Amino acid sequence: MKKIFLLMMCMAGICVSCGDNSDEGNTSGDPVLVVSPTRDITFNAIDNNEVLFTVTTNVAEGWDIEEVPDWIIVTAKTERNLKIKVTENTQEERTHDLVFTAGTAAPVHVKISQQSGGTTPASLKGSDYYIIYLDKESDVMVKDKITADYRNQYEFQVWNGYDGGAREGMNSYGKDQIWTCLSWKGSWCGAGFLAKVDVDWSGLTRDHVFHFAIKGSGTHIIRLGAVDQYKIVIGDRAMDETEPIAPLTDEWVEYEIPVADMLDAGWTPYVSTETPANMISIGTDVSDNQNFILNLDALFFYIPEK
Repeated sequence: MKKIFLLMMCMAGICVSCGDNSDEGNTSGDPVLVVSPTRDITFNAIDNNEVLFTVTTNVAEGWDIEEVPDWIIVTAKTERNLKIKVTENTQEERTHDLVFTAGTAAPVHVKISQQSGGTTPASLKGSDYYIIYLDKESDVMVKDKITADYRNQYEFQVWNGYDGGAREGMNSYGKDQIWTCLSWKGSWCGAGFLAKVDVDWSGLTRDHVFHFAIKGSGTHIIRLGAVDQYKIVIGDRAMDETEPIAPLTDEWVEYEIPVADMLDAGWTPYVSTETPANMISIGTDVSDNQNFILNLDALFFYIPEK
């Protein structure tokens, strides 16, 4: 009998517990509004990522937000969620107090800020991107227009004296992001983006261009592809029977080479891992024992905006 009595008490306890939980989620008592996250939210000038808020309340009428300025866009609003994003900012930094309300519950305030910025660079306004090297912040502007992304499909190799250089200032888009920086002193040096998969650029059309940004000192050669390479020299002298297209300076300069010119020169838009080969290789050949710096950024093919 004792065992049966204990069992019955346990069952009764479970029933009491169930009864206690049956009121969970009701709308009685003090009104409550809970929002997450409540930390300050900061967007950069060209950010088009969404921010998700989770909202819970026991107020029967539900919750809402107070009016927001035009630069804040509500992309989704459900019983428990709010999604927002911002438009591009070409002016000064701007802020807004995003206010969540629910009946007589205490309102919840979230500070939304967006950094100042200029217009979107022309090279990030195009279409049909084949990305080789691009920083994360600039990637936000083209992520929905990328046809092929090779950033995780190559191994960057350095040989014959190249060394990691000291990055100074911002990248070519004026962002506090990394880029490729190399230095050397002495004789011939080289580096390359060694393909880990077959690279098929046959989808490139005569409307595409090859974009890159460069700064530094000395003379450098950039070779695209493995067979029938297309060669670009930046500096003050010829290399590998190729004349320089421009001198090299200590300020970022963007260049765009028409794919039409590359194809007309006999360039083969394909790289096979059987070679093995570099999608892009770079190098220099110096004999006067000077120190030289090479900075490369934003390497990709794309169709410029008309």
